[in-house]
Amino acid sequence: MAESCILPATFNPEKPETTQAKKHCLTAPLAETKKQNKKQQRNKAVKPISFPQVDITPVQNKFAALATIADNSEPASSDQTIQDEPEITPKVKPIMLRMNEGYNLVLQDLNRKFPTATQKHTGEWFKIIAATSDDHRGITNLLKELKQEYYSIPPLSERPLKVVIKGLPATTDINDISTDLINQGFPVIKVAQLTQRQSKFPLPIFMVEIRKHVPDAPDIFDLSKCCYLSVTVDSFRKRPGATQCYNCNYFHHSSVNCFLKTRCLKCSGEHRTGDCHIKEKIENPQCINCKETGHLANSRKCSAFPQQKPKKGATEQNPKKPVTFTSKIAETNLSYGNVSKNRQQGSAPDATSEPANKKRPESGETSTSGSNTFGFMTAITEFRKLFQELPGILAAGKALRNAATLEEKADIYFEAVVSGFV
Repeated sequence: MAESCILPATFNPEKPETTQAKKHCLTAPLAETKKQNKKQQRNKAVKPISFPQVDITPVQNKFAALATIADNSEPASSDQTIQDEPEITPKVKPIMLRMNEGYNLVLQDLNRKFPTATQKHTGEWFKIIAATSDDHRGITNLLKELKQEYYSIPPLSERPLKVVIKGLPATTDINDISTDLINQGFPVIKVAQLTQRQSKFPLPIFMVEIRKHVPDAPDIFDLSKCCYLSVTVDSFRKRPGATQCYNCNYFHHSSVNCFLKTRCLKCSGEHRTGDCHIKEKIENPQCINCKETGHLANSRKCSAFPQQKPKKGATEQNPKKPVTFTSKIAETNLSYGNVSKNRQQGSAPDATSEPANKKRPESGETSTSGSNTFGFMTAITEFRKLFQELPGILAAGKALRNAATLEEKADIYFEAVVSGFV
């Protein structure tokens, strides 16, 4: 029997086996080529980036001396490292010397002993500015020896701290407050009670001056009790305007550093105003600064009282001007429709409307328009004239009020009228 021969399979597009084989044969070489391309891209060498060459110049370090250490492990001297910072000296306040007859000799003595000080003339004063605090102290001592009138302004560091204590009765004695604060460790200089400016009525507010820079002294703002009562402490805010001395009654300084002649506000005597024998109000006082009558030296009406300057950047407020009103008589026989119609047409108002500047009829004249208001006012005017000519009618007013009937009122009225002609 003969063996069967295996023939090759023929391609039949209708069978699914042949179509899948055909697709596999086509896609296989494409996948291999993609893999090879990816490998080639990975293996490509990255080209190095070249930067332009820049010439770098050496720079010297100014602070290299701070890190410099000698061979013997000792720090560098201060001359080689850095110089010490200069100390800030506080500004010396001026001394105001009052001009007198022998001022030339005084200035000559000051210039000989303190040549670095400067003297300037301002009004009735000489402004002396010392170079140092020691010279300031020496100038004040020299002026005291020469018995000159002057005042000085202490620097801010030497000025006391001013606070106010609230919560105590207005009848509290200032000596009790000072004693209590000193017992608590506060360096108290002065205690005073504040009053109202005009009425001088004592207020339940007490001003306390505390010395600054005292070691181991407690903070005054931590005070919670005084004279066995709970209190509050606040910063002192002085009244607006110039400071006036209680000793000489001049301005721009306090009585603590004043060495001028004492002057009284009321009698201009050489004593303080509080010690004056005049306790009542003066009707027509004389000012000791401007020599005018009608006010005292502490009044803002005084021409010598310094005017308060407006702050920088603040606008000056002008006083309010009185507002004046002008009234016009309303136009009669004039409606909104007539006005709008005349404005649209550009013609003049109707002749029937009265002009706006028509004069108001006087009280004795009758109104031409026949208004009831003017007729009533005319009647009142006539009755007023009648009462002036016959005063008996006003005297009979009480009897008219007590009359019961209208006939009784008429009898009383006619009797009063007749009595006026008798």
